[in-house]
Order: sequence, then C-alpha cells, then structure tokens
Amino acid sequence: MENTNMSERAQSANNTAVSVIIPVYNTEKYIAECLDSVLSQTFKDFEAICIDDGSTDNSLSIIKEYAARDSRIKIMSQKNQGVVAARNNAIATACGEYILPLDSDDMIAPDCLKVLYNFITAHDYAVVGPSVWLFGDLKKGKIYRDAGWGKPTGWSTKWNLLCMEGGLASNSAMYPKRLWEKYGGYDHMFDKGMEDLDFYLNFVDDRQKVICLPDRLVYYRQRSIEGSRRSETKVKEVRKELRANLRRKHPRLVKYRLLYKIINPLRKLLRFIACWGTSDSGFVVRICKITVYRNSAMLKK
Repeated sequence: MENTNMSERAQSANNTAVSVIIPVYNTEKYIAECLDSVLSQTFKDFEAICIDDGSTDNSLSIIKEYAARDSRIKIMSQKNQGVVAARNNAIATACGEYILPLDSDDMIAPDCLKVLYNFITAHDYAVVGPSVWLFGDLKKGKIYRDAGWGKPTGWSTKWNLLCMEGGLASNSAMYPKRLWEKYGGYDHMFDKGMEDLDFYLNFVDDRQKVICLPDRLVYYRQRSIEGSRRSETKVKEVRKELRANLRRKHPRLVKYRLLYKIINPLRKLLRFIACWGTSDSGFVVRICKITVYRNSAMLKK
C-alpha cells in the first residue's frame, strides 16, 4: 500500500475531525468530479483517503495528480477485493474522529461536511445522513424523488432501515470511527451488495440513534446496471441471498418487513389523496403494484 506512514499516524491521537473514505475502481470518468466536490468543502478539517481497488484504467493517475496539489488527499492501493475490503482498509488508517464514506462516482455539496459535522456533534445521534439529488442515467419517464421529508425524524429513519427500505438516502452518512471499530467494520458477508444497510443496522441493533436529514447534500449518480458496481446485486438470486443474510443477522427485520407490507400501501394511498389537485405535476405513485397518476400529471402527457 502507498503512504505507509498512514498506519503510524492512525495509532496516534486523532487530530482530524472527518475522514472521507473513497474506494476507487475504474471510475476515471468521474473521480475528478468527486474529488473537486470534496476539495470545495466549506468545512476544512478533513482528510480524504482514496483507496484504489486494483483499477485497470487511469483512476490512480488522476488521484495522484490531486494528491500532489492538496495534502489532504491520501492514497492507498490494494489488489481488487471489492468495496467492503476497500472501505475497511481505508478506515483502519483514518485519523478522523468521524467517518464519511463516499463513492468515487458521486459528489457532495460544498456544505455537506459542515452540516453533518455540526449536527452530529451538537445532537445525540450516532449516524447522520443527508438526503440526495439523483442524477445520471435515469430511466426515461421514471420519477425520482429526494429522500428528505421536511423536519428530520430519527423514528422514520430507523423504521425504514428495519423494513429493508434503506432509511438513509445513500451510503454517505457520518458516524464515529469508534463505532466502526466496535461493530467490526463492514461485513464481508455482503461483498456482493447491501453492505451499507447491514452496517447501519448494527447501530439500530445497538440502540444507537440514527437520522436522515432533509438537506440534499449528496449527488448520487445513477448509472446503467452494466456500468455500476451494483450490477451483481440486481440479479434476483443474489438479492434473495443477501436479504436472507440480513434477516439471519438482524432477526427483527422479519417482523418489520411484514408490518411494512401491510402499512406501506395504506400510507401511499393516504399520501395520494392528500396531494390530489395540488400543483406538483410530477407526482406518480404505485399502490398495490398499480401505477397511479395525479390528474395534473395525466394532463401533461
């Protein structure tokens, strides 16, 4: 691995507020945008650890160019082992008191670190996630919404996590490094996907408080299945196996998933009725697997 003095630094007292962890694998098209967004932060007390996971394109060369310009960019390299190993190896060397994972094809808003850090240090929450803007290869005609819903509530975030419906808008949520150490890091049982959901469920199982803020601070890139590291997760058999692993590791999911299947259609119906006739022409919802359009949306077609 490069920058071998990083392990020695990590053994000393933490002297950095936040460590941004960026696993990189063949994202030469996007990594510059990602790093530009990190270096544009209004919050300055951070380091960004880029760990190259055996890229075969020009990703590592681009990272080296950025590291030469700004000492807060740290570089590590490993043979291709996947995102779980990459995150764990990078976090193990991190000097920050708090961790923020970031995919190398995503971006963060200029005040992302400031908002999350100020919130997590001022409130009794172990995980603080932002809402997201979705962009990129969106399917034509499909409606995407941000994950923020007005005033933030930890209850709704916890509910969504236990229902296996995400809860946190993206993997880019801030949490203390000490809790990553307590839970043993990201679990290799989820090398093929859902490692974020599994990891954040550890906090819920441990009765830690988690929350997703309404502030849209992460730009989450939508990529075609073939171009995404999540392509394997899209396979039905793989998803089935991952969900089974989640239920075995976090038994409460079975009860909450059943409640979700009962309550969610009713919630959607009530939301549809409440929004009827309003000015938002982009409202589309599926109720009991039936696509329902608000009148104003139909008139636009």
